[in-house]
Amino acid sequence: MTAKRRFFFRKDRLFVLGVAFVLVLGSSVVGDSLQQKPAYAVDLPNWDDVQAAKENEAATAEKVRQVEGLLKKVKDQQQALEAEAETASQRSVQAQQKFEEADSRAKALESQASAKKEEAAKAAEAAASIVSQMYRSGGVDSNVKLFLNDDEKSSVELLNRLSVLAKATERNTEISQAATQAHNTAVALEAQAAKAAGEREKFFNIAKQELDVAARAVENNRTKQIEAEQNQKVLEAQLAALRDTTTATVAGYQERLRQEEEDRQRAIAAAAAAAAARRQENAPSNGGGGGGGSAPPDTGGDWGYPLAPGTYSISCAYLCYQGHRGIDLAADVGTPIYAATSGTVSYAGWYGGGGNAVLLDNGGGVQTRYFHMVSAPVVGYGQRVGKGQILGYVGSTGFSTGPHLHFETRVYGDPNNPYYFMRDRGVGL
Repeated sequence: MTAKRRFFFRKDRLFVLGVAFVLVLGSSVVGDSLQQKPAYAVDLPNWDDVQAAKENEAATAEKVRQVEGLLKKVKDQQQALEAEAETASQRSVQAQQKFEEADSRAKALESQASAKKEEAAKAAEAAASIVSQMYRSGGVDSNVKLFLNDDEKSSVELLNRLSVLAKATERNTEISQAATQAHNTAVALEAQAAKAAGEREKFFNIAKQELDVAARAVENNRTKQIEAEQNQKVLEAQLAALRDTTTATVAGYQERLRQEEEDRQRAIAAAAAAAAARRQENAPSNGGGGGGGSAPPDTGGDWGYPLAPGTYSISCAYLCYQGHRGIDLAADVGTPIYAATSGTVSYAGWYGGGGNAVLLDNGGGVQTRYFHMVSAPVVGYGQRVGKGQILGYVGSTGFSTGPHLHFETRVYGDPNNPYYFMRDRGVGL
């Protein structure tokens, strides 16, 4: 684990310990719930052992060393799992990059071809205009009549008009040549664009295949990662309980955790409710407003919020730097991440720089992506999810400088600006 990610883990320790509290006290008998040994786990101390050690200073020190050793082992396991997932997803990430490069080339050629076609059309129109003007002015036929008149004035006028005619014809020739050249260039560019479009489709299909292969491999890795993360949370909670001098018993420590987690959840709910009220007041006709609590309000349509309004702020817009193909929603670690619409999980697990991530196939070529989750996603490969279903929780894993959700919307692999994409579907980010 990098120093940066260790920093964010310590910073949001309350959330992690709160989750550990839920995991540990999910059963009425705490000790029994810890006797189960996951397939990818270490032998964890039970809470009775922790309580016994807490009653004796020497025993406490020894138990602390034991738990610290187990915690290091679990963290090493997590790093190994991340490395395995990184290897599994690498081909998929590279295939996606090749598709995006091919997509950029095809778009550039299509744009150039369109511009040349327009240039050719305008040149042809200009040439036709000159010919039309020559015809309306009488052209050469009228000039011949003037030539037959031996009047000196008429002869001078004829020479002047013939000079103008020659220049007009020369200009018309230049324009016609430019139109022909632009047309030929447009045809050549269209041929190149068609070839590039074929390459784009080929790389798109390869990217889909590689994503599926990686997703299947990473799914098994994800379940192991969840087990290791649960072990880490339990060990972190046990270590904190041993070191806590403000409570004499484990039960007292756990009760304090429960109260702190409740306070945290109330603060999140209050912030979301206040933001919803502000949205309602400032934009009463906005379909995305209304609702309170930590869950996103129901928009009444097929699409909803990936994070509850009031729990986030936009920290980096679409293309806020080169290659940034999504929108960053900064939020506290542990903020729930929701499916923006229904879909099938096409990838769930560690995804390169995206850290812990979920990719959803939403049908019709649409895909939504959710990056940098604090832990392994709570949904798995191939699972069908509905709008508003929790996919994971905000974190800072992967290439990240702070807790946030990196949210992407793509259509047949082509990135769209999520701000406008979601706005068109009744959701104002």
